[in-house]
Formats: sequence, structure tokens, C-alpha cells
Amino acid sequence: MTALSAGHAHAAKPTAAPGSTQHAAPGSPATGPVGVEGYVVAIEGGDLILDLGSTRGVSEGEHLELWRPLKLVHPVTRRIVSDRYRIGSIVVEQVRPTISLGKLDETPLRPPAPGDIVIAAPA
Repeated sequence: MTALSAGHAHAAKPTAAPGSTQHAAPGSPATGPVGVEGYVVAIEGGDLILDLGSTRGVSEGEHLELWRPLKLVHPVTRRIVSDRYRIGSIVVEQVRPTISLGKLDETPLRPPAPGDIVIAAPA
């Protein structure tokens, strides 16, 4: 497989997730949870800086899912395959209006990276 996004091609088979190319009802098992989405914008030491803040409903102590986006060219059809797979979870430690600071809540499948997706499942 040829990766279009450098550093995002892994041997792990991606699972269906929100925003995948599959068509399923929001919140169904094929798409996963529907909630507030944001991104890891930077990593400083063990801290993940997220573009989700209090104005988007994020609060201290909240647990967020961490997803790795994946974009590949299918080796046979040459079509672009876009999806993402869950690599771990984080807990929010500090919240500001437009950003928050989180730490890994479990050992991740892959080390987090800027551009990873964070999802706050609806209450």
C-alpha cells in the first residue's frame, strides 16, 4: 500500500469510525460514537494540546477517544481509502475557552501525533 499521509500508514487494520467511507447511521456500531470532534495540535512532553475547549463543551476530567486518521491508495483499484482507527484515550486536565490540555489515559496502540483526532462522546 502507498501512504498519502506520511507517518500514518501502519500494519494495523483500520476499523470503521466516524467519518469513514462506509455509509451507516450516526452512532451505529459501523461508525462509532457521534460527538464533539477536534484535533491534537501539538505535543509538549507528555501533554497533548487539543483544539477543543470549554466553548465546545469540553470539561476537566473528561475522557476523550484518540483516533489516527488514515489515507491510502488501494493497491488494486487505485482509489483513495480514507478512514481512521482508535489508538487510545486521553483525560482532559486543563480547559481554556478554545484549547485544552490532556494526558494519555492508557497505553496507546500508536504514539500520539499532531493531527490525530479526538472525540468526546455525547453525554
